[in-house]
Amino acid sequence: MLAKSGDRKAAIAIYDRIAATGELDSSLRELAALLSVMQSMPESDPHSTIERLASLTANGNSWRPTALELTAIARLRSGDRSGALDLYKSLADDPTAPPGLRARAAEMAAVLGS
Repeated sequence: MLAKSGDRKAAIAIYDRIAATGELDSSLRELAALLSVMQSMPESDPHSTIERLASLTANGNSWRPTALELTAIARLRSGDRSGALDLYKSLADDPTAPPGLRARAAEMAAVLGS
């Protein structure tokens, strides 16, 4: 609700607190970290965004496809077009990624590859 009302800083603080709560299931903590990154991306340094997402991009992580898509966006923002293209291509070919994400990745790969 805070993010929807425009108070992204407060939303980020809450997501970060949830992500740091050891008593919660790891998938909920990882989701909170992902949501925090999503809220902070417009103002954050792309390199710090990539670092924050690194653990979520590991094979087997349930949030991997989304974390890779956000990493590709951060790579584009940092000027790493070829790194973003590689990520989009791998996402487009990843059968474990949601269909909508795969389609977006394929479109981005086509645009960046031309």
